[in-house]
Amino acid sequence: MSDFNLFSLLDVNVVDILGDYDVPEDVHEWSWIESNASFKNVNNGECGIWEFMVNISLMEDDLSSVPKKLMPTISSALSNGYSYILFNQGT
Repeated sequence: MSDFNLFSLLDVNVVDILGDYDVPEDVHEWSWIESNASFKNVNNGECGIWEFMVNISLMEDDLSSVPKKLMPTISSALSNGYSYILFNQGT
């Protein structure tokens, strides 16, 4: 039998990191999240709640592009064995 690791997912409401904002398209951190996401959903219901899944295990060796405000969350997730972060706007 081969060994495999099940991925673990951290669910993060971006407002908890960045505070309030008006338009996610105008926020640098959201642009970075979107460009590094392996999955995105921006048409979620009437409000268009943004959800992006980022495979942080792929960037473990090079975190140089991570915005400063996201770095503590990503570093902590990596240290705690998470493979993915689902960044969202909450519900």
